[in-house]
Amino acid sequence: AFLMLPFIFTIVAMAFMSRNAVAPSALLKPFRREER
Repeated sequence: AFLMLPFIFTIVAMAFMSRNAVAPSALLKPFRREER
C-alpha cells in the first residue's frame, strides 16, 4: 500500500488544486486565431 501513496497523493493534490483554481476560459475552448 505504501507504494501507492505517491500516486494517490498526486491525484488528490491535483484534484484539490483544480477545484480551487479557476481554469482560464481559453483552455476550455478550441483555439481560434480569428477571434484574436
